[in-house]
Order: sequence, then structure tokens, then C-alpha cells
Amino acid sequence: SSEVSTFLNASPGTKFTSNIFQIGGLQWQLSAYPAGKYAPNKQNKHYISGCELFLTLLPSSWPKNVHKLVFNYRLYCKQANSSFTNIAQFTADQHNGYTVSWYRGTLTTSELEALEGQHINLQCYVNILTIIAIDQYSIMYQFPYRLAKHQKVVQFEWTVANIDQLFVNTQCGKHIESDIFDHFWCLRVAPKGWKLTEQKYVNLWLQMCCLPMNVSKMECKYSIKCAEANVFYEGHSSFDYNVYHKNAGWNQRRLVTATLSKCESLTFQCRVCILKQYDLNGYPVHDQVGHLDEESKMNDVLNVPKEHAELERKAKEVSEIAELKNEIESLNKKVAEMQRTIIDLQSKIGGTEQKEDMDDHWMSNAVIAQMINEMKREIEVLKQERNVDEELMVPGMEAKGGKMSEVEQWLKNVVNLHGCYPVFRENGFDDLRIVQMLSMQQLEKMGIAKVGHRLKIMSA
Repeated sequence: SSEVSTFLNASPGTKFTSNIFQIGGLQWQLSAYPAGKYAPNKQNKHYISGCELFLTLLPSSWPKNVHKLVFNYRLYCKQANSSFTNIAQFTADQHNGYTVSWYRGTLTTSELEALEGQHINLQCYVNILTIIAIDQYSIMYQFPYRLAKHQKVVQFEWTVANIDQLFVNTQCGKHIESDIFDHFWCLRVAPKGWKLTEQKYVNLWLQMCCLPMNVSKMECKYSIKCAEANVFYEGHSSFDYNVYHKNAGWNQRRLVTATLSKCESLTFQCRVCILKQYDLNGYPVHDQVGHLDEESKMNDVLNVPKEHAELERKAKEVSEIAELKNEIESLNKKVAEMQRTIIDLQSKIGGTEQKEDMDDHWMSNAVIAQMINEMKREIEVLKQERNVDEELMVPGMEAKGGKMSEVEQWLKNVVNLHGCYPVFRENGFDDLRIVQMLSMQQLEKMGIAKVGHRLKIMSA
């Protein structure tokens, strides 16, 4: 935060720095050059004047057991509605420093002049996506984002108001962005282009903000439409962390900025269809539904007799049900394992063990709390996947109404509180060993309201 007048009086190369702050157990700092890091090059036809903003990871905080860090960052100025989002990665042997920035011109000189007399706040958002161990192979951490089971299409829209100020009367290089949609995507627009040769036109990009867990690359078909201008664009692109550009946009010169002067707002509608996903080894992720559809088409082409096709279909159903049962069991084990980890982490917060482990694991209580929240979110996703698998099971099978789980049997026959089982089920407690580790406080938070019931469960 600083006075705008101080920024306006700065000469090229004058640097302002923030206090050091922590994200993910690492130390970061923002640096701003209000008049640019270097003197303007008048011969450069692409030169755009404006405030340059840098985010730096301090090398002294780099963990010794980490080789690579992949993260999503957003640098923004709320007062000017300027924003820039990207994905970057640092490695332990990086010799050019741990620094990223926004595009020059994101916050223009004229916008600074319009804010004179006010305080300006330059802020950042950082989301750690992947941490690779020093052996350059082992994954220490992945941001727990997953697509819902069989989810292939993502749709969202973004409405921008104040068009006269943000689009028509702004300068080339200005960038504004939508909110990040479900940690996954956002839209970024340069109302007068990102370079001087294109300043008559609106540039628009679809920006990737993370990949799902255990996915190294996605191939997508996307479409973007500006409803008010009736401009539509459709394209195909690949997204992964290792390419320089993690975005895709519509063609240059598609929408003329001057034609928007009569619009009070603009609505950009985006639809992303995920065509292929690749695992961490680079192999395509198996798409069971897609393969079944292709086999159905092949039967029609080859004129397979209906009786044979029906027998094959039933055999496949039995096989698929067995696979779904195994998958449900695997998901239940993952949920139970994560619940055990959460309980273990919760016991560390505020304890002496946390203090002793700080040097080795560079984790503060805040980092552990963040991990717990992320694990809880992943548990919810796993439960959704499990529910989808159960819905895919044919009626009459075990998953639709078979024998009671061990937790339900225990509550009914041992504790004599069968009516409490829905509370345990809704909170994802399917493993009796985990249930027996719960405390009085945790039972209360789950929804076991009566003290007598909690005492019966604890003493059983």
C-alpha cells in the first residue's frame, strides 16, 4: 500500500517493496516499479508505459528437500480493476532468481493519475499446485482438485460492467480478469489489446489455473461468446504446466473496442469440453464411457446379431459392476485414510511435536490447517465419485441395498444407537477404526447433540 502521488513522482528504476509475507511455508515479497524498471525505449514500437509489479520467492526460504515448485499466482490492483493470472514453476537450481510478474501495462500510467490523492493497494494470490522432491521424481504435494466423475464439460460466464471506463477510455496493455472458476479456469481480457499494433481490438484469453490431480496434460475444445456483440469463437488447445503459455484465446481483430461504447455491460460465456487427459507418465487416461460408445457404434457397422450383442452387453454389465464395486471400495479406503491423516494433523496443531518438526518439515500451524481444509475438500469430491459409482450400479445389487456396514452394525448391536448412523454416514465415517478414534468434541461437531449419546459412543 502506498500513496499514488509517491508513485507518480517516481522515476524509471525506482523500486517499492512490500513487507515479507508467508504462503505455503515460504517467504515472498512484492516489488513495484511505478515508472517501469528501465527507462523507456522510444524506438520500441511495442513499448507500453505503466507500473511493473513483481512477485519474488526469497531463496533463503527454499526447502532443502524440494526440487520443483509449481504454483498459480494472481497479481492485482483492486482500485484500478487491474489483474493478471498465470502459472509458474521454480526449481532448486534456478539461477535467474525466483521472480514472476504481470504484463507491463496491466496498470497504466493514466490509471495511476486518475487515482491521485488515494492510497493504492497492490496485492497477490498464490496457490501451490505441485511440490516435487529433491529426487526430481517423488511428488510431495498436489493441490487436491478433481473433476467430478465423467465430467467432460465446464461452463461459466463473466459479466463486466463500467464498459466506458474499462474498455473504451482505457489504454493499450490494460488487463482485467474474471474470478477464478472452481480453482480451474478464468477469463482475461485486454480491452485495447496487449501490444500497440493491436490496440483497436479486444483480446480475450481462457486461462488455466490448475490441472486435476494426477493429470499432466489436457486437450480441450473451447468456445467463447460475447453475448452483447454476438461474437463467437471456437478453438482447440492443449494445456499443461510445462508449456510457456497456459492460456488460449480468440483470434486477433475479432471484436473492435470502439463498437462497445453503447454497451452498459458485456457478458462473456465460456464452454470447455475436455477431450483427452494424460496421467503423470504421459499416458491417456482411460475413458470407460467413451470406449463403450465406440464399441456400440462398431457393432452397428459389423451387423453383429442382436442376440450375441445382448449377451455381450450383459457380460459387460457384470464386469462393469464388479469394477464399480472395487472402485467404491478403493474410494472408501482413500476417504478413511485421509480422515486418519486429518485427525493426526489436528493433534499436531499447537502441540510440542509441531515445534520439534518445524525445521525438518517447514510447516507452520497455518500450513497444516490449510492442508486439513484441502483434504476435507478432496474427501467431499471422493464421496461424490463414490455416489456416482453407486448410481451407476444396476438396481438390486449390493451397493443399492445390501448388508449393513460395520459402523452401522456396531451402532445397532453394540452401542444401541442405530438412529445415529445417518450422522456418521453423512460425515463420511465408514471405517470402525476411525470412529473409535473420535473425541467428545468431534462427535459434537458432527451433530451428535446429546451428551448421553456421546458418552455411550465413547465408552463402547
